[in-house]
Amino acid sequence: MHHPLVLPLRGLLLASALGALALVCSSFGLSQQPPAGKAPPPDSAAQTRAEKVVKKIFKEDYARAASSAAAGKELALMLIQQAAATTDSPALRFVALREARDLAILAGDTALAFQAVAELAKDFSVNVLALKTEALTRASQKATAPETHLAVAETALALLDEAVLTANYEAAARLAEVAEAGAAKARSLALAARVEKRAAELKALRALVDGLDAATEKLRTQPKDPQANFVVGRYQCLVKGDWEKGLPLLARGSDAGLRKLAQRDLAGPQDADGRLTVADGWWDLSERLDGPPRKRLVERATHWYKLAAPDLQGAAKARVEERLTSTSVGLVRIFTGHTRPVNSAALSPDNRHAVSGGDDDDLRLWDVATGKTLRLLKGHTNMVWSVTFAPDGKSILSAGDDRTIRLWRVEDGKEIRQFLGHGDNVNRATFSPDGRLVLSASDDRTLRVWDVMTGKELRRCEGHQKGVFGAAFSQDGSKIVSGAHDRTLGVWNAANGQEIRAIEGHEGSVVSVAVLADSKQALSGSLDKTMRLWNIQNGTELRRFTGHTGAVLSVAVSPDGKRLLSSSQDKTIRLWDVDTGKELHRFEGHTGDVNSVVFSADGRLCLSASTDETVRLWRLPR
Repeated sequence: MHHPLVLPLRGLLLASALGALALVCSSFGLSQQPPAGKAPPPDSAAQTRAEKVVKKIFKEDYARAASSAAAGKELALMLIQQAAATTDSPALRFVALREARDLAILAGDTALAFQAVAELAKDFSVNVLALKTEALTRASQKATAPETHLAVAETALALLDEAVLTANYEAAARLAEVAEAGAAKARSLALAARVEKRAAELKALRALVDGLDAATEKLRTQPKDPQANFVVGRYQCLVKGDWEKGLPLLARGSDAGLRKLAQRDLAGPQDADGRLTVADGWWDLSERLDGPPRKRLVERATHWYKLAAPDLQGAAKARVEERLTSTSVGLVRIFTGHTRPVNSAALSPDNRHAVSGGDDDDLRLWDVATGKTLRLLKGHTNMVWSVTFAPDGKSILSAGDDRTIRLWRVEDGKEIRQFLGHGDNVNRATFSPDGRLVLSASDDRTLRVWDVMTGKELRRCEGHQKGVFGAAFSQDGSKIVSGAHDRTLGVWNAANGQEIRAIEGHEGSVVSVAVLADSKQALSGSLDKTMRLWNIQNGTELRRFTGHTGAVLSVAVSPDGKRLLSSSQDKTIRLWDVDTGKELHRFEGHTGDVNSVVFSADGRLCLSASTDETVRLWRLPR
């Protein structure tokens, strides 16, 4: 599931042909070494020449791709793989990846298309959002199948959020148009309604940006100008959510209502009634707006409601608690910076930091409050599959395709030690509940237990017939539970590594496991699209959770053991009730497979990582 596909024999022959193309390219003027760092995209003439070469060599493949989505995906994947080996011709590499992007989109595989874009971004100075937007626009124009139009529209709608987040309103408007066209061609009224709502929100948002540059410039020479203060303050507060910068401006602004509210807010009331008055003011205003401005106002109201709540009583307290509950669910933040799929992400115990790792080899340590990258943790020489924080939050554990497990210090990002010994890719590494041991799972079919302080292997669990992907300690530290490609779960004695039992039942590979707080039940996620709850004392299946339309790639258990999370290739994250098996909430927004999901230590948040190159923080319902 994680690992690159092996090229078929025909692909190897074509690889030789494409690799040899460097000799031919010189005659076309294509063979130019890029400068150090990222190179600019080749000029249009070079791209035209390169396109002729690519389409000549892959003529038969293009013909098959014209009538077969499967053939289109195959050719796209082949071009991505061959581009990686084409180091002597930047133009040829660029065009191969550009073509792969377009072929994948036309075949309805947006994740593969965005993978091609990520590869382009590694070596060329390109606008990733623009390339993705262009791909979706071309797909909308050329696609014929309703399901392809539906996929394009859904992806455009999700990507629109990224455009808004980066204040790229032109791209957002274009994506809204693509989504609208796709919904119409897919003949989906439900999707059309969603697109119409987002388009209206975008229109309102753009209205808040109109005149911003002029107002900003005017404040340089006339800092007390009421209208300029209003325009810039409104943008800072209602679009960016920067209340510290925006409130003083609104307090001097031309809008009397906002001016009064801002002045009350800046006064910083200390009593419950004063705080409630400020909160209600922002809340009432939010009910007259939609989209991001509404969200920003609700966030500000929530800030004051939380300060007021402890000292409220009766009806006022009930009203505030209801409002806090109703606004607490959904996307909190998107972390952007990875240039390839993200395979794993985790939150620190205090929710101050997040860490992520993926196909671009480096770990990223994030500031949760701002969404900014604090530092890159460099050392892995291949894809990173697993990251997690130590129970005390002071160190990070990672594992990957370079067959290593690495321990990092959060304070300065320095590598502390490596755990070496696995004979193949390490798919998972995690701490014991007390933080003294490390557990790892590998494609070499083993699980291994290591001493955190020395890095030495203490014991080995052997018995799976294929690679192991899931691994977790029980909360009492007495057992280990694993999941593997052989479709089984393993239950092991953590003290000696001996297998207690193998649990069968899944119809696909078991790629993720988690143990409940009672240390008697375990959860598994599988490529068979199901999540299952097991009694690990006797191996019986207790409950099955169904609903995902794609493989379940990650599962997690809340700290109190009452709720479960799952993420899937269907691009969704789902929250479940343990006792009833009922789906409680569904989170949508990722545009690619959601490779991992974890609860925060307090159970109020979850963090997800996706092939769409983003990490996302979500607030869970209470």
